[in-house]
Amino acid sequence: MAELTVRCHIAQDESSSYGLLDDSTNGTSVSVPSMQCESGREKLISSQPKTETTIIAHSRGSKPPTFFPLALLVTIFCNCPFGCIALIFSISSERNYKKGETMKAQTQGNISKWFSIVGIAVTSVLIMFLIVYFVSIKENIINSQEDLT
Repeated sequence: MAELTVRCHIAQDESSSYGLLDDSTNGTSVSVPSMQCESGREKLISSQPKTETTIIAHSRGSKPPTFFPLALLVTIFCNCPFGCIALIFSISSERNYKKGETMKAQTQGNISKWFSIVGIAVTSVLIMFLIVYFVSIKENIINSQEDLT
């Protein structure tokens, strides 16, 4: 348990005094301005244990997903426009991770994922519409006046 003590000294001009905060464990001291103290006496200001500060080095963390395979599959098999946009964001995500910008890489990876999902959804809705059109709607379309009778 480390104790901190304050030593008071009278400054050169008689109007102000300062305290000297000493750490008895490692011999360091810090000047504390405008303290009320008596000349030459030491005062105990704290008998609390010394707290340790832990410094954690900033690291890149784990690599965020880029969703490149999904974007490539959407581009080839589903929806080329949305797939191409997803590929661009996926590649940009990889580049930003290599530059050390992990949060930006994660954001762009998520954008790539959502463009891929939207591409799949748009293609699925379009296929469903075409199936319904050719199966049920096309048979009921009237092409000429003869079809009415």
